[in-house]
Amino acid sequence: MNVIPADPIAHVLDKLHGVKATGDHWQARCPGHNDRTPSLTISRGDDGRVLLHCFTGCDLDTILAGAGLETRDLFPPTNGNGNGHGPRRIVATYDYTDEHGGPHIQVRRHPNGPDGKKVFSQWHADGAGGWIPGVKGLRRVVYRLHKLTGHSVVYAPEGEKDADRLWSLGLPATTNSGGAENWTEDHANQLAAVGIRQVVVPLDNDDAGERHGRDVARTCQAAGLAVKIVRLPNLPPKGDVSDWLDAGHTKDELLAIVDATAADTDTSGVRAATTHDTDPENARPVATWPDPPDPIVYRGVIGLHVQAVEPHTEADPVAMLAHADAALL
Repeated sequence: MNVIPADPIAHVLDKLHGVKATGDHWQARCPGHNDRTPSLTISRGDDGRVLLHCFTGCDLDTILAGAGLETRDLFPPTNGNGNGHGPRRIVATYDYTDEHGGPHIQVRRHPNGPDGKKVFSQWHADGAGGWIPGVKGLRRVVYRLHKLTGHSVVYAPEGEKDADRLWSLGLPATTNSGGAENWTEDHANQLAAVGIRQVVVPLDNDDAGERHGRDVARTCQAAGLAVKIVRLPNLPPKGDVSDWLDAGHTKDELLAIVDATAADTDTSGVRAATTHDTDPENARPVATWPDPPDPIVYRGVIGLHVQAVEPHTEADPVAMLAHADAALL
């Protein structure tokens, strides 16, 4: 899932510093000169374009160059109504809260772009019940964070729509803003902090889904959480758990698949197949360890021992580490 700026205001504000909302416009430090007191005003024109005005006299080209922007960044793309003016229509909103349930970030989905790609914009709470475009510099929290307390198992699909669908079945679920490859160690630590012990990742059937699963597995295992990587059977290309449920599958089927799936122990993230992959033609290649392994796996007495004997044996160092760890369990 790629986040494409749907409203040029959000894109421009994300490039500026010291942004403050003032009524129907914003103020920020002008990137065209050494601005200590915000002297740049940002507003929206009647046609949806971004208007910039520096009270010290910087011209538009200087402002844009200082912010790393181009003139085209000031104009809205063609919107879902086909007229190319004004902010895009909002199809859905997803509110991210802090640990106490307070508003933090809002993700807005807009009509797909002309190329069919999903279009999202991100906003942050202004502290007065409203939202300001952009999330630059803000802490990124997991979706529905405050509702995860008291649960030991959580599902982590790629996307808010899928998380909401799982909640509708009574299955606690979360995700991260920004789509695949934006899951971080802090997200995993947030889950551990509220008492989550196991994370179930229903993979989307595409490369982005694989990467998301790998990132969630790696970070959650590092945070001390058990992880199950679940590949849903008969999922079409680019399909997700919502598509799978829409095809007529049930919560009981999903739970049975999860129960039959072994906990993932491959810290590279995603294994080739789980117990419910029965079609060898659709089986994916086994994910291998990084070569050479990440230095972090050699930490501790066992790791030092493996490093010492590795030059004198043909045995795989990762296999030696795995066997040594298993012997200690």
